[in-house]
Amino acid sequence: FKGEVDIEYSLKKSKTKSDILVISFPGGGMPNLRADNYGYMLTLNAFPVNVLYLKIQKDTYNKSFWTAINKDFVIERSVIALVNSVLNQTQSTRIISCGSSMGGTTALYYGLKYDWEIISGAAGYYLCQTADYIAGSNSDEDKAWADGIFPEVVRKAGEKGRTKLISLMWGKGEPLWVNKAIAPQLLADLDKYGIKYKYDLYEYSNHLSLYPFFLKNLQREFSAILSIPYEETTSYINLDNELTVKIIKTCEKIKETEIIPVNTI
Repeated sequence: FKGEVDIEYSLKKSKTKSDILVISFPGGGMPNLRADNYGYMLTLNAFPVNVLYLKIQKDTYNKSFWTAINKDFVIERSVIALVNSVLNQTQSTRIISCGSSMGGTTALYYGLKYDWEIISGAAGYYLCQTADYIAGSNSDEDKAWADGIFPEVVRKAGEKGRTKLISLMWGKGEPLWVNKAIAPQLLADLDKYGIKYKYDLYEYSNHLSLYPFFLKNLQREFSAILSIPYEETTSYINLDNELTVKIIKTCEKIKETEIIPVNTI
């Protein structure tokens, strides 16, 4: 897509008429630990909805959480231009943003700012760790500017009386939840501004272990949205492909001492 910056994407149109457009934001994990290069394609493609998959293509996009470069929200404007183009193509009237890790943070940011429904896994909150990309430097002033982006979006969403779905999840022992200044602060701010949400806490401590749990959340939420029967199971997810099995086995082998630091997520 040729916007102010180029956006690489894949569009899956529903085989049956659907008014739903899902925006799948990519995570920032290593390629062999992501469900696929475009996000949770194998899971989302099973549902009768239109899905716009954004692709990780430039480190600048990742480190900027698909928002700004040097305080210019050129990436965000390009994403919204692409979304509007796809809305016209699909005639969709309902948008759901989703993603995990970096993609979860981005899905929550866009969903709150543009009043979309949200299914987010292991989202962060403050963006100062990538101020050199978003704001142009790591100065105290630019870090403060970057840190203020997300809380301002939360405040404005609350003032507008946001009521749409917000489904969140984290692991009980992962850094984003353990650090009271990240996920707990996000929830406190959502409460402060009267924004309703729901969240799950799963039994994992390694951030990389979020993937199978988030797949489970995706399946549950979309089943509810589409009124499709969903049966809770004790397994991670439906192991319907070799790549997913490898992801789970890899996550299970990772030692707790190898938790990814918050500033790399």
